[in-house]
Amino acid sequence: MARAPSGGECDRLITIESTPETQNSSGEMVPGVPVVLGPVWAKKVPLGGDEGVAARQIQATAAYRWELRHWVPGVTPKMWVNELGVLFDINEVKEIGRRASLHLGTTQRGV
Repeated sequence: MARAPSGGECDRLITIESTPETQNSSGEMVPGVPVVLGPVWAKKVPLGGDEGVAARQIQATAAYRWELRHWVPGVTPKMWVNELGVLFDINEVKEIGRRASLHLGTTQRGV
């Protein structure tokens, strides 16, 4: 059963970010005001990686689970985790307990 990490396990200070789209006066979709949640302390758990070939180039991915000690409202899979400038796209948001904590399934960008 999943549980919230203890305070001592949360050794990474991260932010959770997004740039929602909004409509301008011409009706075009443009980047809106950036949203930043945090900073929050989290535990980073490596889940492995994969390599493949796309467009004749080797592409690598690295997957991580971020375990947040406390629940953060408003987190969606359209957001990303920022750890000191390294970005991780959120693929899954899992609430642990009744709004006790969050686990975020992510893939690192630009591996």
